[in-house]
Amino acid sequence: MDSPFQPPGFSITRVLKQSADDLALLGYQQSLNRRCFIRASRSPLGVNAIQSEIAVLSTCQHDAMLELISRGDHDGWTFIATEYASKGSLADALRAGLSVRQLIKVIAAVGSALRHLQQNGLTHNAVSMESILMRTDGGAVLGDYRWASTLHQPVTDLAALSAMTRRIGTASPEVLRGQQAGVVNDFFALGVVLFQALVGEQPFHGDSTEALLEQITQRPLAPVPQQFLVFRPLLEALLTANPEHRAVAIEQFDTLLNAISIESDWRSITLRNQDVDAQEIRVLGGNLLVTDADGRPSKRTLRRKRRQRRTVIGLLVMLSGSLLVGAAYLVEPARFMSIDSIAASLGLADDPELVEAWAEARSLRQDPNQGLAAIAAAYQRVLALDPEHRAAKAALTTLFAKWKQDISSALVNDNTELAAMRLEEAITLLPGDPEINLLSLQLQNRYRAERLLLSTEALLTSHGLGDLPSAAAAIQSYQEILRLAPNHPDALQGLEQLASHYVGLSKQAAVDGEVAQAIRYLERATAADGSLRSLDDARRLISEATTAQAAIEELLRQGDRLRQRGQRLLPKGESAVERYQQVLATDPDNAKAMRAMNELAVWVVQEGGRLIQAGSLAEVELLVTHASIGGIREAVVDELRSNLEREVERRESVATLLQGSRELFAKGLITEPVERNAVMLLRQVQQLDPRNQSAAEMLRQCAQRLAAAAIEAHEFGLLADADQYLTLALTIQPDRPEWLALESQWQRN
Repeated sequence: MDSPFQPPGFSITRVLKQSADDLALLGYQQSLNRRCFIRASRSPLGVNAIQSEIAVLSTCQHDAMLELISRGDHDGWTFIATEYASKGSLADALRAGLSVRQLIKVIAAVGSALRHLQQNGLTHNAVSMESILMRTDGGAVLGDYRWASTLHQPVTDLAALSAMTRRIGTASPEVLRGQQAGVVNDFFALGVVLFQALVGEQPFHGDSTEALLEQITQRPLAPVPQQFLVFRPLLEALLTANPEHRAVAIEQFDTLLNAISIESDWRSITLRNQDVDAQEIRVLGGNLLVTDADGRPSKRTLRRKRRQRRTVIGLLVMLSGSLLVGAAYLVEPARFMSIDSIAASLGLADDPELVEAWAEARSLRQDPNQGLAAIAAAYQRVLALDPEHRAAKAALTTLFAKWKQDISSALVNDNTELAAMRLEEAITLLPGDPEINLLSLQLQNRYRAERLLLSTEALLTSHGLGDLPSAAAAIQSYQEILRLAPNHPDALQGLEQLASHYVGLSKQAAVDGEVAQAIRYLERATAADGSLRSLDDARRLISEATTAQAAIEELLRQGDRLRQRGQRLLPKGESAVERYQQVLATDPDNAKAMRAMNELAVWVVQEGGRLIQAGSLAEVELLVTHASIGGIREAVVDELRSNLEREVERRESVATLLQGSRELFAKGLITEPVERNAVMLLRQVQQLDPRNQSAAEMLRQCAQRLAAAAIEAHEFGLLADADQYLTLALTIQPDRPEWLALESQWQRN
């Protein structure tokens, strides 16, 4: 295909894509005799995309970014020529086969390119398998900068960005919520790419934005193959729903990736997104082909093969026997009825099929390698043959109870892999079971706690214990971990370590006469562990300092001034609550500070109620966070958090009921069936939200449809049906004069 566009200094070798206003070409740069990829456009949208890519590649030069060869305008076309990555995309490389060591290098190179973009005030916004290209030498390069934006001028069409990233499966929670995203969004997408390369599928799936958000923010990350467990901390850090925790993980990105790189000789493991042979499965260490250490088939494999042979032989024997019996039955049918079958039919012996099913169920129950579904199905087969089989009923009940106990024990012993595996089977068989739902919530909390612990430890490693903002964030994270997983040993140890560290700093500052600094350190120590005995030593030293009381009075005056300015909880470092907490850290019984904190607690309750009434739930959530950080009484914060959760639940219930009523209305189920119909759901909506306009409008439509049905029925002579429909319509809207008049008219007739 000839190209309608011939850029000067280039020879075109191949037309990859051609439309009226856009071209994609392969060519040679004649002066350098170098292959290149050329994109040209004369449409406004295409020109803008090319100019955006030119701006990025002109600003940034990096080994893992495309090299800009030429750009310009010619014959009404705007074009850009970049280096040609001959090996295609990362997806192509995985289809051909890519070692894990090569994949680690690819991920490291892309991460370096993303940080380079960030350093130049840019973000990529479209990281995916297809935007990562492979050079001839096996090196990786990040391409496709059409969606790139600056941090000062973010993406204007957030809806389009959300739709694009949802389509390719890399949408972060920020983009799904319609928020501006930076490098943390790019690294989330890079985490999706890494997970997909290792597992063969993307980590998150959802038919809607809400479903996708729920899976990312509420459910644990899907499991990875056993041989890739070392990747899980990095994946959880990159795919966390919290962008602040993800930012911490980005700082530790190279360290985590290097640790994975030296963990094993990854060159022997090849990733391939297509069918693999048995030898490759053995190299991967999977359990599809199980062998003993000397290479011979394992006992489990031999047993399976023996069972398969017996099954095949049995099928052949049964088939042959069936043919013989069938032929003989034509001669004398009654002769071939088995003795066992005759005895079972007469009640003189057990049904042989039932005996066999019960034996099979007991055998499966005793096999530790069998899953819940297989064992339960075996017992269900017994009950299908004999619904009153007491032993099967008892065994099934015991099985479910034991399975739940095993899940609970696994959670207590921190064996989350076993708990997750068993929960997955239990949820399938026992949907809606309250105990299973509770165990699932506990597992999700444990996953969230472990991800939070990882990011908190990375934060402290990066900034050190002496950084006050980092310490405050770590204390809050450890306390959140203890809320999710009570008595978590690592969180308790972390809080004790922080408290001891800041007690020491506080003592030294008090000895040096730096009372204000000593108070700040003591405040951190108290927030971390208020039961530490050495806190009293620090308080005594501060109290003995000659300027302690003056400092306290000054802090109280500052707190009062900040309250008058409206700086109650914010900004950080200049809020009234921080001043009063500094006073209470030194003098826990200070009456003025305690009274001020009580007044702030009252304000938090009132402000929270006002925001909930106004529907500003995001602001309520921020208020809860800042109140908790500021040390407002736990009971007040918990009450406000509970009010917020109830309001969120109420709104979700209203939305669910409205959706259900719309579906029932569309099906014509307006007042029937009695147990669930459109009018019933709409009445429930009005109970939850009396001023809901959507419910009122739908009720009006229901009444109109019933009235119309009544009129139509009356015209066809169905008088009883007409009266019933009109009565139902008036039940919904009793103040419609025309319907009342119609009812009177029909009653007279």
